[in-house]
Amino acid sequence: MHQLLQEAVTRSGVVAYEVPVLLARIPTSLSVCRCDACLESHSYRITRPPKNLRPHVWQSILNQCRQRYCDGMNRAVYVLKSFMALVRDVIVPRGCAGCGEVDAVLCDACWSLMHRFRMRSLYGCSLDHAYACAGYEGSIRTAILQWKDHGDLECDRVFAGILTDLIMQCADIRAGPVVLIPAPSSHRSMRARGRWHTKNLTQYVARELRGRGVEAHVRTALSMTGKVEKSVAGSAGRRSGRLRNHIRVDLNGCGDADTVILIDDIITTGATMSQCINALQTAGLQVDAAVALAATNDIRMDTG
Repeated sequence: MHQLLQEAVTRSGVVAYEVPVLLARIPTSLSVCRCDACLESHSYRITRPPKNLRPHVWQSILNQCRQRYCDGMNRAVYVLKSFMALVRDVIVPRGCAGCGEVDAVLCDACWSLMHRFRMRSLYGCSLDHAYACAGYEGSIRTAILQWKDHGDLECDRVFAGILTDLIMQCADIRAGPVVLIPAPSSHRSMRARGRWHTKNLTQYVARELRGRGVEAHVRTALSMTGKVEKSVAGSAGRRSGRLRNHIRVDLNGCGDADTVILIDDIITTGATMSQCINALQTAGLQVDAAVALAATNDIRMDTG
């Protein structure tokens, strides 16, 4: 750990700072990597920077240390999870996340239902519509909730493939780099789920796009600040109000993007997407497309 910290200090340009001093200021939560989003779910615990060290430099040091440490841990966790999944599938075969059909993460019928691409109206932002893979109902709703709230991590890769199909068909991807931005989640939601689920999904989408010859990068440009009320069904105004002044924007790494795509899980009223798009635009970044796994019934047209 000291070596990782020393490397991060060197890259951050604060070579003179003593490693033990910096190490003592790192949150204890860093020692346990529970998921791909541990950095995000524990970021609010970061203590004040050491005296005479600028906050943004301290943040850079922490981010680089955590990223190196967490990546290594996650590789080991991934191998262990893969082995345990293999054992589980031999003893107790899994069922489709949507309908329960045996031996499938997502059966052929549910996979076909998630390819009924459509457009969903947005209001109050520069984009007048977003794209969704399917309607948020029936077995599709069950599958998404199983993935989102019940930890069915095997759906990540399957959903990412479907979302990539949607992006390739509906989004206007230009020749240059594509930047994918996951919709933010509150700290409370990430603690409850143990991960930032839209970030994980977005990372898999980026891999899928790169596999299809598209230069794609993930940038966590959006995050939640302060205490955000729990997301509940209601009017667009009510849902929009819960996010107002709670979205923070960091455009680091977004400057070379030719195409910017916002990714979310579900569009209900469209308020979350609109607020995110407005926040990015206010910060100087134009969003070219917004996509989601599913959308509720306010559908303008079917593209599939």
